[in-house]
Amino acid sequence: MSEFKDLKPLCTICKSECTYKFTPTVVHFALKDGPSGSWPSKGGRFKKYRMDQNEKMKRKQRDRYGDLNRDCVPNYRGELTGDWREAQNLAMKDSDRNPDSLATASTYNKQISKEKK
Repeated sequence: MSEFKDLKPLCTICKSECTYKFTPTVVHFALKDGPSGSWPSKGGRFKKYRMDQNEKMKRKQRDRYGDLNRDCVPNYRGELTGDWREAQNLAMKDSDRNPDSLATASTYNKQISKEKK
């Protein structure tokens, strides 16, 4: 491309030296994201980067907090019970000492219905 200006071929009709009105140069372009997403190589790189970061963060969280069991365990005031119904019964029995325990007992209904399923 850099030597193109020096190249002056002969005209096919009159056999004289050609003079150019337009000199082609190196094309410069930028790939941009369109409505369907990015081009495949960029999308693949970015997806791989996000997957690697996700794994890295999972490891970091596991190292920091350990493997936590996020499931609810049937209990009333920290005392483990066999099932949610038993925890609700303990809350109702405690209503004479603590008037708020009846409201607490009603919160167990959701867990009891899940347990029945």
